[in-house]
Amino acid sequence: MEYVSSKLAPYWIWLSQVLGPGSKKLSKVLDEFGSPDRLYDERNNAAKNREVFSQGEISKLISLSLDDCKEIEYNTLQNGFGVICYDDDNFPQKLKQLDDCP
Repeated sequence: MEYVSSKLAPYWIWLSQVLGPGSKKLSKVLDEFGSPDRLYDERNNAAKNREVFSQGEISKLISLSLDDCKEIEYNTLQNGFGVICYDDDNFPQKLKQLDDCP
């Protein structure tokens, strides 16, 4: 089976790297910025938002490269796995209801 990722997959990977595993901030970030690609495009301004992001997250907002996330996606696909993102139709609805949604 060949997997095809969403065009936003690198942005979702980037956001997961910024927030870290088990973060309970996903819904707050999406409410504030709408989507991970919009946050990425506005990351320099978003870095000033200390109500949403910790100092460590702010550092990652600025320093993490989208190219690195594209490489993660590529390697995942090359190894026969898929990338299912939060906005994907295949993403389980029950997972979306969790505070620490993966």
